[in-house]
Amino acid sequence: AGAYVLFFNYPRAAETFDKISQNAHFTPTDRREAARQSLSLYASLGDQGGMLRARGRFTELGASPKESAEADFLAASSELKKWDQFSPNEGRNAAARRDAERAMEGYYAANKNRDGAAQYLVQSAYWAAKTKYAAQSGDTNAWWSTTIHAFERWKQLAPTEKGKSTALGSYEASLAAEAEYVMLDQEIAQKFDYESGHHRFKGTPVQVIDRYKKDALEAKQWYDKLQHVTDAYVSPEWTTAAVSRQGSLYDSLRTGLYNTRPPDLRMFDAKQEALLKRAETSENPDLQEKADAIRISVQQGWRDRRDRELEAADRVVIDRYATSVVLARRYNISSRPVTNAIRRLAFLTDVIGEAKISAYTSTIKDLKYTPGMFLKMRPGLVTAPAPEGLPAPLPAFAQ
Repeated sequence: AGAYVLFFNYPRAAETFDKISQNAHFTPTDRREAARQSLSLYASLGDQGGMLRARGRFTELGASPKESAEADFLAASSELKKWDQFSPNEGRNAAARRDAERAMEGYYAANKNRDGAAQYLVQSAYWAAKTKYAAQSGDTNAWWSTTIHAFERWKQLAPTEKGKSTALGSYEASLAAEAEYVMLDQEIAQKFDYESGHHRFKGTPVQVIDRYKKDALEAKQWYDKLQHVTDAYVSPEWTTAAVSRQGSLYDSLRTGLYNTRPPDLRMFDAKQEALLKRAETSENPDLQEKADAIRISVQQGWRDRRDRELEAADRVVIDRYATSVVLARRYNISSRPVTNAIRRLAFLTDVIGEAKISAYTSTIKDLKYTPGMFLKMRPGLVTAPAPEGLPAPLPAFAQ
């Protein structure tokens, strides 16, 4: 049976394991393991009859409640394997997605009150959410939430090592972390991101700074919610994504403040502007001088305050983005949030300069920043060869 698996002859391997499970000359433990192997192979092959036979024999040979739950999930996941989540949701793939969705929802409904199935309830809820997400179904977030609740239950039931649940850092933890991150990412994109129309500051410098402070408080609330993703699941992939997304919060803030320009920015309100113009158009040199001094003072005060706020935001942005780059390097992760972090770090290198980037990243462990690091890491950038002046001479050839 093992040889058939090694040579990719899965039908013969499934049949051989099936025969072993029926043979009383083998020990009950070996027969039960053979039944489990045949069930897994039949599920991969989509052989419903073989799955039912292997499932029944697996139970007869003394499978534990958890092993029975695993067997049921293997059978249900045979429908899931027919769906390609990376292909368009149309034609045969759409039909396969609907079958997978029904199978995962059916498994969850049948096993939601069984403690032995707690680990696989996380997986079934997650894949129900993924199938709905692919179809942009309205109840996708309900199943993302179900995934998180299922993981919380599994975390309580899972064995512990050194006082910590073995569910933390597991495959199921990564699924729950993704569920929470996806919902937060969608909500932040809708309610907070600069790209979706937020942080367009208007009014006088005082009004702009007041609005900026309110948005900064909101950013801290989103920051703490993303921190929960990193703390609650211990998932390397989604911790990295959450850290990068924390940086994007303050990136949106600083972008909005940096782009605040006239006519949206007015140094004085209508009443103040009228008084200044009256002084400037008067024939009193003292009034004119005072009006000029007021304008210069307010403009300089605005620049100083804006620069302080930008510097404070830049420190957070660069720390979070650079930390996500370190985590991605450590865990060999490549994802959209990491790519965005690298692109924004490269952009900020051009905007605020190497000196500040170097200073802000000096406390980040394992980064080892060198000048131009993020510019070189930026994806999609083609470096042109340096010009050499005169063109190279034509090759000589024999006459």
